[in-house]
Amino acid sequence: MAIYQYHFTLIPRQSIIDKFGNIPTQLFIDLETRKTNKKKVNLENNFDEELIKHWWKAQKILFEKFESFIDSFAKEIEWTKKFSNCKSYGDEDSNDFAIFLDKEGYIEEFTGRVDLRKLDIFFITNLLALAKQMHCLILDTNGNLFEPFIDNLNEQIKLSSAFKFVEDPRGFLHAFSNRRIKPE
Repeated sequence: MAIYQYHFTLIPRQSIIDKFGNIPTQLFIDLETRKTNKKKVNLENNFDEELIKHWWKAQKILFEKFESFIDSFAKEIEWTKKFSNCKSYGDEDSNDFAIFLDKEGYIEEFTGRVDLRKLDIFFITNLLALAKQMHCLILDTNGNLFEPFIDNLNEQIKLSSAFKFVEDPRGFLHAFSNRRIKPE
């Protein structure tokens, strides 16, 4: 997890529609409450794990349906080959994503990161294609929820702390130390 990486999770589109009746542009993520209630809330990459699993559980999406496409653009990280419930692809220092599975091979969670120091268009394009194939939306750490299109991703990346850091590291650190920028 690095400051120059844009973090996201994929959420099945139908789960959002079932809950809200439409697709909101923002899901409320109360980071302050979560930080003060760490014992009550399971934190992982600024997302409530149970919230994420809830979205996937209702849809029953099998990982194996997408495995060959994933293999066509991303290499599985060696250490995850030992596990049946976790598949991680890419390079942990740059662009990567992790998919967590239940015992039957259904996806429970899909999180990832994009390295903003040098954009890998091949990786990003295929990741967005995968999200579309899976009928998913993208949720970032600020609660922004959007369709998996390059223009939407670009717009949200430009609003992120990761982008602000890559664009101007000194300015970002100064603003962060003066609490003008909050961590994501």
